[in-house]
Amino acid sequence: MSQKIVKLTRQECFDASMVGVLRMIGSLHIKNKHGAKAKNLHETIGIDILGAMGEMALAKHLGVFWSRSINTFHNVADIQGGIEVRTVSAPHYKLILRGNDDPDRTYFLVAPAPEPPVFKIIGSILGRDGMKPEFKGDPNGQGEAWFVPQAMLR
Repeated sequence: MSQKIVKLTRQECFDASMVGVLRMIGSLHIKNKHGAKAKNLHETIGIDILGAMGEMALAKHLGVFWSRSINTFHNVADIQGGIEVRTVSAPHYKLILRGNDDPDRTYFLVAPAPEPPVFKIIGSILGRDGMKPEFKGDPNGQGEAWFVPQAMLR
């Protein structure tokens, strides 16, 4: 898959930001939350908003419905059709898969290009194809996960 650029409108940014804030509020009391570790509340809000914007950008690119789900925690895919979105804050980061991720879903890597409201759709991989021993590690001290290089994404 060649990388695609998507620009969110002002309204789309607002909608995604509200979803991000609601997700952050819903997960305030959850311990051992996986994903990027924030240093403070402002950073936590930023991480959740960026994630929601990445989901909206991919749904817009694919021309599919984005459910805007709030804290469904793996029960519902981010986008219809079993699609999960991993939004990263830097365009060189790898796609991360964790042990509780569904191996039968497709995972897309999305990054700001260079910053919101513009996003780059980097590529995708089926969960089971990314959950290979050679990708497993714990480079950030946040628990073992699979870190899929961008070169392996389609």
